[in-house]
Amino acid sequence: MAHKLDYKKVILPNGLTCILYRRAEVHSVDISVDVEVGALDETNEINGVSHLVEHLPFDGTADMSSWEKVDEFNNSISGSSNAYTSSSETSYYGHYPYQYFEEALFYLSQLVFHPLHKEEDIDKERDIIIDELKTRADSVDFKIYRNIIDNRYLQTNTPYSFDVIGTEDNVKRFKREEILKHHRKYYIPENIKVFIVGNFEYDQAEKLLKKYFYNNLKSISFDSKSKREFQYTYPEYSKFKISTVQKQDLDQYYLTFTFPRPEFKKTKQAHRIKLPFLSALTASGQYQQSILWKRLREELGIVYGVSAYGWDYFNRAFAIVETSFQPQYLEQVLTEIYNGINKIKTKEISDSVFKTRQKRIVDTELMIYDSPSNVLNWIMDQENEYEYHKEFMNPSEFIEQIKRMEFDEVIDIANEVYDWNNVNIGVVTKEDANQVQQQVESIWKKITA
Repeated sequence: MAHKLDYKKVILPNGLTCILYRRAEVHSVDISVDVEVGALDETNEINGVSHLVEHLPFDGTADMSSWEKVDEFNNSISGSSNAYTSSSETSYYGHYPYQYFEEALFYLSQLVFHPLHKEEDIDKERDIIIDELKTRADSVDFKIYRNIIDNRYLQTNTPYSFDVIGTEDNVKRFKREEILKHHRKYYIPENIKVFIVGNFEYDQAEKLLKKYFYNNLKSISFDSKSKREFQYTYPEYSKFKISTVQKQDLDQYYLTFTFPRPEFKKTKQAHRIKLPFLSALTASGQYQQSILWKRLREELGIVYGVSAYGWDYFNRAFAIVETSFQPQYLEQVLTEIYNGINKIKTKEISDSVFKTRQKRIVDTELMIYDSPSNVLNWIMDQENEYEYHKEFMNPSEFIEQIKRMEFDEVIDIANEVYDWNNVNIGVVTKEDANQVQQQVESIWKKITA
């Protein structure tokens, strides 16, 4: 395929944006209807309402009045569909045989614009979400996540600290009026983008989109698009901090190192594409010569795995190093991570992992676009780049940027990100949290002296 993806953008008369990319050689169509609303748009009092609103359409819409009818229709067109809520968006998406293109657009338009929000369905979803919330709270991954979020900011009462699912108290007390108000405020055409990739004709797509996402909505009075406050007001990062939490059914220590890193909104793509290289240099099972994997897993054999990755919350972003190990290795692991990261910063490592990752991207980048769903995700990402930075790279430009990248650029970004004055060290343990924290503080003082 060509290195450039020339997709088509159509704005319907009501302000809804449609982004289309035709793939005549495939037998499917991928559709994603994205609503600009998530946990970051909430307040303490309504935290979790976006997620509840996302659950409810699958219980019944104007033309599919029960969960059974929603399920029957989706199966009748052999569809695979779902939805999710994140910190910044709610997405309803599906993968369908191309011959059911119209039915798929009808189905997704029903979910987004015509949910019934019945009282009995709200009561049912309350119990389901509370079960979801409790299940997550039982997991060690959730303890790790909350330990990071609860300590990474100086101000802990902003939406950047909210959990997407919300709180049990909120979920229990949400009234139908609050749910309808939230849906009316955010589920408006100006706040929605429809992405379509697959086997369809452009004229056909525009006609059907106008039918289901414009003509069928003329009887609905929509509010104007509201300002997203989280884009303008957000918490400061905390400085150096050690925090431990207890989970009694564990045998291992679960350790995280968290650093602020360049954020999406404030940093252009050309700078942010260096960050995955830094993660690969630091710790990766795919690149086993990465300094922490090589040392902790292959040479010392004291951890099963160690990883480095990033989280991006629009205006806040973290670089995270994570591993788990038996308690007797605490000092050794802390020392190796400290020494390993310092070796990256001072360029006491070879460029082999950098070159390997660089070659892999150049060799395989175009393979990604064999999949319509990957093309759809790429287009979504690039639309965001253009919206906030007024520029984006097509695949060939991205590959050329990677080819030109130098090892020293990754070392520079390591020194930008891996600032020991700003690190948060977190431990999840079954032992007494205060005692473990004192132990970590003592070890850290010694190894950084």
